[in-house]
Amino acid sequence: MGGASATLLERHYAALDDVPRPWLFPRLLQISKQWLAECVTYEPGTSVGHLVAFAELTHKAAERVHQSMVQQQGNQREVLTPVLRDHDGRGSTDGVTFFSRKHAISGCSNSSTR
Repeated sequence: MGGASATLLERHYAALDDVPRPWLFPRLLQISKQWLAECVTYEPGTSVGHLVAFAELTHKAAERVHQSMVQQQGNQREVLTPVLRDHDGRGSTDGVTFFSRKHAISGCSNSSTR
């Protein structure tokens, strides 16, 4: 897991002028190993070697390890995700109501007075 630890060191824990801080590496390695043991499950026939073999997976692992270190449990904003009805091609706003200070304008009717 040294690849993810090295990526963490380069991306998130370098000094302001991008000077590396190698004394952080042993602790980052320990944290990365703990994250692997506690947070990663492997499909049958795979191992940590698959994670380390591909640079993209190593970078994703480094980002997730970093997020696990800087993120507090239960201290995130809730994400509101809209649920769209795929089977219903047409929708309506008839059921939408809210209070407003502005006066509502009634809808136009198609009947004309000609």
